[in-house]
Amino acid sequence: MLSSGRRICRKVGGKLTAHLMFNTAKIELANCTIDIAMARTETYAKPGALPVVTSGHLKTDLFRAILPSMPWLYASVPIIMEN
Repeated sequence: MLSSGRRICRKVGGKLTAHLMFNTAKIELANCTIDIAMARTETYAKPGALPVVTSGHLKTDLFRAILPSMPWLYASVPIIMEN
């Protein structure tokens, strides 16, 4: 994720902040922030603990993180999975 963040940052400018424990990054620009993350799986040692992040599959990650907060995307999932 860090290498992707660096490449994007070189193209758009801004300040890159990497969160290596979660394999995410963000690029802060003058008027917006770009968040960068991989498809991933999260496990927790106990309730309230920070997640242990490993790479995962796009379909699983969509159902884990994105679709519960944006249910209108359910109709798009078959199209995303085919491409």
